[in-house]
Amino acid sequence: IETAGNSSNSGAVQGISMRDLSLTAAFVSERASMCNLAVQKCALFPLAWNLPCAMKQRLWLEVHALVLLIWVDVLLGVVFGYFVFTHAESIVQQAGEMCQQMQLTHIVETLQWFNHLPGGVKLNTTITQRMSSILTTAVLLFEQCLSATQPL
Repeated sequence: IETAGNSSNSGAVQGISMRDLSLTAAFVSERASMCNLAVQKCALFPLAWNLPCAMKQRLWLEVHALVLLIWVDVLLGVVFGYFVFTHAESIVQQAGEMCQQMQLTHIVETLQWFNHLPGGVKLNTTITQRMSSILTTAVLLFEQCLSATQPL
């Protein structure tokens, strides 16, 4: 799906991850099983004509509860989908900035951990500290370059 309305990133293509697809499939499967359960309970109505009144009421309330849950899920999904659809560009922009900052922070923290790695894992502490310092400086410089080249 190409980002709409973004002329500076005309070649940028956004995709859907497999994790998102599997989460969506699991959600749809759960809701489909809920609909199936509601249909099964509705199918019990003709068989329940000779049951006591309390059992009929319980069956009726269970069906209504399932139908209500389904409708609430649908309405919340529509409202949330509309919100995401109308604010998609700002959500994607802020999520991208957060991911970029978290990724750079993680790299710097990893390099600092590498700098203070306990003995026995590395052979030469002086070279390791120097390399860690150089890579940390390069990553921080890269972060400054990225923030300076961000479109306004």
